[in-house]
Amino acid sequence: MSSTRTVYVVPATAGTGKSLVTLGLLDVMRSHADSLAFLRPLAATGPDEDPDDDPLVALVRRRPGTTAARGAISRAEARSLLAQGRRAEVHRRCVATWSELAAQADVVIVDGSDFEDGRDLGVEFDLNVELANHLGAVVVAVVGASGHEVATTVESVDLARKEVLAAGCSLAAVVVNRVSPADLDATRASVHRGASGRPVYVLPETPELTRPSVGGLGRAIGAEVVSGGDRLDRDVRSVRVAAMNVEHFLTLLGDGALVITPGDRADVLVATLASSLSSGLPVPAGVLLTGGIAPHPVVAGILREAPFPVLALDEDTYTAARAVADVRADLAQAGPRTLATALGVFHAATDTDELVARLALPRAVRMTPVRFAHELVQRAAAQRRRIVLPEGTEPRIQAAAEILHRRGVCDLVLLGDPAAVAEVAASHGVDLTGIDVVDPATGDERERFAHEYARLRAHRGVDLERAHDAISDVSCFGTLMVHLGLADGMVSGAAHTTAHTIRPALQLI
Repeated sequence: MSSTRTVYVVPATAGTGKSLVTLGLLDVMRSHADSLAFLRPLAATGPDEDPDDDPLVALVRRRPGTTAARGAISRAEARSLLAQGRRAEVHRRCVATWSELAAQADVVIVDGSDFEDGRDLGVEFDLNVELANHLGAVVVAVVGASGHEVATTVESVDLARKEVLAAGCSLAAVVVNRVSPADLDATRASVHRGASGRPVYVLPETPELTRPSVGGLGRAIGAEVVSGGDRLDRDVRSVRVAAMNVEHFLTLLGDGALVITPGDRADVLVATLASSLSSGLPVPAGVLLTGGIAPHPVVAGILREAPFPVLALDEDTYTAARAVADVRADLAQAGPRTLATALGVFHAATDTDELVARLALPRAVRMTPVRFAHELVQRAAAQRRRIVLPEGTEPRIQAAAEILHRRGVCDLVLLGDPAAVAEVAASHGVDLTGIDVVDPATGDERERFAHEYARLRAHRGVDLERAHDAISDVSCFGTLMVHLGLADGMVSGAAHTTAHTIRPALQLI
């Protein structure tokens, strides 16, 4: 008998968005197991494809801290076997793959089968609970609440708990996912733990998780990457079809828009590029060229310098727009920013200590670099602090700030001219919503900071005029924020020397 602990994520309704829960559990388990494996019983691949090519399996493999990740059988092949009455063969294939993983790991996380279209929900649920019993797994049931009234969601939770227990499974918790923010408080107040006190966690519907990335969208419709392959993780917030004159088109263009246009519309392409490079004008998420028409070589050369990716599709503009409209965000195809948002949502809504106790996981005995980094993040999030980042116009700092904010690790303040900060963020596809930006040249605390600096440096002959000049430096301004209790810490050094970063701290603190 294997001593491996197995946690099985079971979708109890259609449209659960359970990948968020699975990824959240994987993140939690990195702190509680020396070795961690991942299994997807029914892989999202074709009947003749390797189940290990499943996008979610590939994503887990890319992320640190997982010993192994496997798919057992394709959805198409499982459908065929079930239709033939060969249910035992599906069980056998899944258990065999699990056994290989269990030999390598202390904990195996199983992402339950999902036929996606909801038409086989009953068959799917039965298959999941049967497999959970075969694997001796602890079950985390997931209920989808998108578009449902609170009363309906509560009924779904009660039914999921009843059916999982009736199947003889060990139920650890129920997660309600994709709850409308307007119904969040009512849902949390209405769902109950049941007679056995099993926790019910309620996760909100989050707009950032419903937006596909340019890269994910391109893969979904079979588009070719023409340029900007390193910028494919930009979120697509809207879609704009360029079927009008440029002056009218630009009034409709917004930050994060995917522009769909024939490849020979040089006017639209140049105008879109100009907008992305002009201060105060929108920066699109990307451009999709249609009709199988390549832009003029001169225009193509200019587009290669664009701050957004360019994709191409042979279909006509109408067909391309229809294909784009059918694409839905998929966490398995998501970039680092979206994954950070997903993990932030999961950790904010769940009591991970309680969940780990319910899952009765083995205690980790080794401190690996991955676990060390993970525990630092968890400790920071649990003792949320306000951190000032002086290098507010540095693209790497902005990208890191967005990730930390999405994960809910700390509260952040960027220093710099707000217009310049916003321009850099837009050109690099960074979303700084929710992050404070303070301009040392005009900030409300500037006068107070100048007097404090003059007081602290009076023994060096510093007067108020010199103090005003000194605090215009971002490192000095950030250090004074820490000194006066307006921030708990400062992180700098990406664009400044160590001496420039440390000198104000030695002088003032």
